[in-house]
Amino acid sequence: MYINHSTNTPYNLQNSTPKFKAIPLAKYKYGKNEFLNVYQLEKRDLPFISNFLKNLKQYFADKKIDDYSRQEVMKEAFSASEKILTSPNKIKGKARIFLAVKDSNPCGILIGNVLKESKTHKMAYSSRKNHARKETELDWLATWNPFADKKVKNSGKVLTNEFYHTLKQDGFKDVYVRSEVPELSYAVDFYKKMGFDELPNGRESIIKSSTNKYLIGNFDASDEDIIPMVASPENIRKVKRELSDNLHREKLNHISVSIDHLKMN
Repeated sequence: MYINHSTNTPYNLQNSTPKFKAIPLAKYKYGKNEFLNVYQLEKRDLPFISNFLKNLKQYFADKKIDDYSRQEVMKEAFSASEKILTSPNKIKGKARIFLAVKDSNPCGILIGNVLKESKTHKMAYSSRKNHARKETELDWLATWNPFADKKVKNSGKVLTNEFYHTLKQDGFKDVYVRSEVPELSYAVDFYKKMGFDELPNGRESIIKSSTNKYLIGNFDASDEDIIPMVASPENIRKVKRELSDNLHREKLNHISVSIDHLKMN
C-alpha cells in the first residue's frame, strides 16, 4: 500500500465532466468547519473514473508535480476501480471502492475486498496463505492534498475507518494488508495506528504468504517492497470506536446523489 499526502491545486468535482454521482456513506469533522465526506463508487461512476484517469497526467503537469510515484499509485488505484466495476459479478464479488472528498475535491481512494484466485483455483478475498476463513484484504489506499492553500488531514484514517464499518455486513472479521517497507514510506506506522500488526518473520514470510492473485490485473508491488500485516477484530473495534468519536463520524443516507447537490460544509 502507498500513502500520499501532497499535491498543489484543486481538482474540483463540480467542474469535471461527467458528473460525479455516488453513494454518500459518512461525514467526518476534523476541525472547525473542516469536513471530509466518504462516498462509495458504483458502476454508475465509471464515466467519472474514466475522466479522472484521462486527465490525471495533465492534472499533475498543470500543478507542476514531479513526484511520478504518486501519479502511478493513483493511476493504479483508479484503473483497478475501473476494472472492478466493469468485471462480471462473480469477479467483482464484495469489492468496496471508497472516495474521500473535501469541499468537492477528491483527496483519497480506498479499495478493499477484491476477489482473488489461488493456484488451486479457489476464490478468496485475502491473498495471505492459510488466512482466517473470514479474512479480507485492504487492497489499495492512496491519499493526496488537492489544495495549494491548506492541507487535508485524516483522509487515510476516515477511509480505513469507513471500510471497517462495512466488514460485518460483508461477512468479514480480520483484514490483511501488504504494506510498504518502512524505508519507502510512512505506511507501516500508519497501519499500526489503524490496528494492524506485522506478521511473524516480517519480510521473510512475504513470498510464502502471498499465494493468491488478483483477477482484475497485476497491480501488485514487488515482494521485496511489502510487509504483511493483519488487523484483528479486537483492534478493528477499538479503532472504529476511537476514530468515530474523535472525528465526529455522522452516518449519511446511503442513496446515490450528485455531489453538485451536496452541502459540503
